[in-house]
Amino acid sequence: MSATIQFEKETARKLVHLYDGVDLNAALTFATQLQTYSNAAIERVSVTVSQYVSNTSNPGLYGLELYAKILMRDLDTLNLYGLIVPDPIESMFDEVDGDLEVKQAVGVALTTFYAAYSGRNLQFESGALCGKP
Repeated sequence: MSATIQFEKETARKLVHLYDGVDLNAALTFATQLQTYSNAAIERVSVTVSQYVSNTSNPGLYGLELYAKILMRDLDTLNLYGLIVPDPIESMFDEVDGDLEVKQAVGVALTTFYAAYSGRNLQFESGALCGKP
């Protein structure tokens, strides 16, 4: 698990990243101890839990330089959220006026997955191939 401690002083912020943490309580305890050695205020402590996933990449046309950008609207707040899919599969796009746009069904599916993950009430707005080859 990794942790991030956000220090703030006046309008400046500095992030300190820590690795090999146990849990949020351990990170908070460490931040409290660390605070006594800094003139900057600790604004926030966050932790990230990660797990390596064993997947293999597939050959594709785009590479990591290109990505699909999915735009989703939160129907409760009207905020717009974005999701990036690196090296997207070719079949997720339709060509529209010379541009590659994410198919409606693919955008709706990805938005549904993200809504379940985030707990937000999201609706697919649009998506396209972006980046520089």
